[in-house]
Amino acid sequence: MKILFIFDYYFPHIGGAETLYQKLAEYFSQDHEVHVVTQQTSQSVAEEVLNDVHIHRISCFHRALFPYAALETAKELAQDADIIQATTYSSAVLASRLRNYSKAKMILLVHEVLGERWFQLGLPWLQAWLYHRYERMIFRTPFDRYIAISQSTGKQLEKVGVSPTKMEIIYNGVDNELFQEREMNWELRHQLGISDHEYVYLYAGRPGATKGVFTLLEAAKELSKDKRFCCVLILGKNPTHDYQKVKNFIAKNRLGKSIILVDSVLRSDLPHYLAIANVVVVPSFTEGFGFLAAEVSNMQIPMIVTNVDALPEVVSGQVIFIPSKSSSAIVAAVEKAEQGMFQTVSPKDFSWETSLAQYDHLYEQLSTT
Repeated sequence: MKILFIFDYYFPHIGGAETLYQKLAEYFSQDHEVHVVTQQTSQSVAEEVLNDVHIHRISCFHRALFPYAALETAKELAQDADIIQATTYSSAVLASRLRNYSKAKMILLVHEVLGERWFQLGLPWLQAWLYHRYERMIFRTPFDRYIAISQSTGKQLEKVGVSPTKMEIIYNGVDNELFQEREMNWELRHQLGISDHEYVYLYAGRPGATKGVFTLLEAAKELSKDKRFCCVLILGKNPTHDYQKVKNFIAKNRLGKSIILVDSVLRSDLPHYLAIANVVVVPSFTEGFGFLAAEVSNMQIPMIVTNVDALPEVVSGQVIFIPSKSSSAIVAAVEKAEQGMFQTVSPKDFSWETSLAQYDHLYEQLSTT
């Protein structure tokens, strides 16, 4: 079987979604011919074979241009493909354009559906309107099957008109060996200049519009008045505009002593950094799955999470749920966390073995119909 994956980004780009993509591609490359068409980033080569996956990276000025820049390469690879799987957002547009060039079964992997919430993210109205229209266009394009990564995302898909009969719910997995319970990393805390008596609340991820970082910063501004608390941000540099806004906020409000900014780290190093935290904060406005929440749950580190989308499905252990977009709720939750006032949520199991087996079953089913 020949499988063509179309992803907005792929390794070495860092992120939860990219972890899923690499897991999928490398799992199927063991027994099948697998090609990945993706965008080229500054730290990657245009063509390579990595772990038996044929990777075709396309250079383009902006991700919105990817469906056009990559069309010729994708058309050639699609001609004899059995399965084509794309993901939201720009990859879906490219995949939809391949219908006339391939008899392959088309699958769309959906992380989340924002719908009207595009207008609630603080974006300029015209930009929000364009994103909203773009998303609606994608979900009006027919695919043979849709994969939702949580029950929450599945319900969102139904709201935009996708039939449950065309949908599969397949949760992402967690690397149980990497993200396992470990002792407090006192050595790294000391390297970062954190004293033993400080209570560390930590965020890791992108500074994107849906991630709630600026709500957390407003809370950190208030919490900085109490020297017991220290905020650590392990932050990706994309989107670059938002990353710079974070740095400007810290400088403007003179929070350099109470907020420690750490550039994003290798995935293999992330658990060591998570282990400096007394509590991890996930302040997302939207969350299709929540890789960080699942991984932190696996490590049994206490968490403060917003009660949105898939997060209640994913988290377990010692948890404080809060409403989204409320800095005062984060402040109150950090103070409660410091006093140990959590609720206990039963353990949940998200294994890659189960997840990949479900993808395997779906591909086999589609390839024989």
